[in-house]
Amino acid sequence: MTIEKLQLSPEILYSVSDLSELGYSRTSVGRLVQAGALTSPLRGVYRPAGGDEAPLLDKLASMSKHCPNAVFFLFTAASFHGLATREPAFEHIGLPPTQRAAPTFSNGELPVDVVRWSRYEDWAVGVEIHHHLGVDIRITSPERTLFDLWRYSYRNPTLKGTHERVTDENLFDGFSGYFDKFSRNTGPLGDLAETLERRMTTRNAYGDFLLTFERGFNARQVF
Repeated sequence: MTIEKLQLSPEILYSVSDLSELGYSRTSVGRLVQAGALTSPLRGVYRPAGGDEAPLLDKLASMSKHCPNAVFFLFTAASFHGLATREPAFEHIGLPPTQRAAPTFSNGELPVDVVRWSRYEDWAVGVEIHHHLGVDIRITSPERTLFDLWRYSYRNPTLKGTHERVTDENLFDGFSGYFDKFSRNTGPLGDLAETLERRMTTRNAYGDFLLTFERGFNARQVF
């Protein structure tokens, strides 16, 4: 069956329920996948063949179709905004505190690191919504992404726990990329921290880091 006969848009992602409402049974969907008329980037997510490809956005849209509450943050967001010099080993997803069940992805080539935030603010503050393939993609803004990189790094003296830390190399790459591509004004970075972080000791430590990094970055530009 051709895409024209399917009467489905190759620029839209469809769930099983979406296709069912359009009259496609699970059996017919399976046959269309086998015939190559439909592709299935993730289990339960389908797209008609022949659409334009944007690998990163396509992947994030497929994951968001599967888990609409997912917020992409940390290295996934850094890669999206051009603040990382390497591809992330994992896709980093944050969930709201009200979502108890973590998403499961059947694609073994899609390693995912899932965090369930204890505060609603972590899920909502500094989060942008991008629209792709008919799906809303929630992803942290450049300013929020930098704050997340810092607060999960060795430079945050208030961070506790045994989880993996962001290295200085990745942290400095992110801030250098922001200064080069977005702005050297650290005001929006500090404002984001003021809105998101309740602990004054953490906000002060981040402010000190911003001041030190800004001076060092500007000195390197001079020399």
